[in-house]
Amino acid sequence: MAKSSKIILAVVIVGVVAIVGYVIKSDPFGDAYTFNQSILSTNSNDIVDRSIFNPNPIKAPDFQGIERWLNTPNGESISLTDLRGKVVLIDFWTYSCINCIRTLPYITEWDRKYRDQGLVIIGVHSPEFQFEKSADNVLNAIAEHNIEYPVAQDNDFKTWRAYRNQFWPAKYFIDHKGNIVWQHFGEGQYDESEKVIQQLLKDAGLIESGLGLSDVQGESVKDKNITPELYFGYSRLSPPNFSNWESIVPTPSGGSIPTRVAAKNLPLFNNPIQFSPPLDVQLHSFFLEGDWKIGDESSKLESESGKIVIHYRASKVNIVMQADAPVVAEVLIDGRPLNQSELGDDVVIQNGKSITTIQPSQLYNFINTGDEYEEHTLELIFQSSGAEAFAFTFG
Repeated sequence: MAKSSKIILAVVIVGVVAIVGYVIKSDPFGDAYTFNQSILSTNSNDIVDRSIFNPNPIKAPDFQGIERWLNTPNGESISLTDLRGKVVLIDFWTYSCINCIRTLPYITEWDRKYRDQGLVIIGVHSPEFQFEKSADNVLNAIAEHNIEYPVAQDNDFKTWRAYRNQFWPAKYFIDHKGNIVWQHFGEGQYDESEKVIQQLLKDAGLIESGLGLSDVQGESVKDKNITPELYFGYSRLSPPNFSNWESIVPTPSGGSIPTRVAAKNLPLFNNPIQFSPPLDVQLHSFFLEGDWKIGDESSKLESESGKIVIHYRASKVNIVMQADAPVVAEVLIDGRPLNQSELGDDVVIQNGKSITTIQPSQLYNFINTGDEYEEHTLELIFQSSGAEAFAFTFG
């Protein structure tokens, strides 16, 4: 995902091919790299093909503007200078990002496996949404995902900018001399990433040979035609994917649909708007029903009843949501309750209905059809106000 606009695409950069959820606008290090044959020299004892390494590694910027350190003794801060001689992996993430979540089983396993060999993993938590700035929320995510390595709260994006980063997730591999020798953006390439860790540990004299690759049963997206990530806030609402758009921002006669940039200044935003179902909902599109207030990051239900409906293609459907008090919603797939084989992690069966409860600020998983990527319609039916939705993500 790019910090400004997330789409799934293949990105080729510095010899790295990754499936990511963010658009890259340029090489994060510009013209910093020049060819250096000695860095790329490969011999038969190498664990990884060194041709993937940055030709002329640059010094890794130290942490800047960290609001709070988590998972360190007494909240003590960490400096890269103090880690010279060790191999460091910096992971930029944010806890409601599905792309980040899918990488965590691999990163936590590498921490467990190589921590005593000289690898130091540091998570830099740079929040996408305001609620992700909460230390308590981040601590809950740390516990949920069994993260034992230090996490830095980069709430003002100062470390993010120091690295000229543009992605969630992004991993920077730093050798024992403090240089960034490789980076990987998005999901995937886990075997190659682990080989890089092993190579850097070997180069530092911390291990003598490779230790075999980890057997992590992680989740990945196997269908390129799934519905892309979609947003509820006006700053990233996409007219083609938001089926209510033309009902609230009328298209001039003979004109084109006003862009979200022009529309966000209209007085209807940040005030309750009464939405009715559109006549048609195309694949990869959603609509709202009831009175919703559309803000910069989210849409919040103001009426005592309302709906979120999406026509999607995926095997898993998630929404980043929160509520000030518990809000119960009925979950339907193609107009009927979910069965046991379709239940997401946050849905239960009660009296023949599939029900979810929204309150903590997090990613909620509503539908999980296993490995089947199918076209369906999801409905969330609310009977009380207060639900706030930020983004759809899919798997």
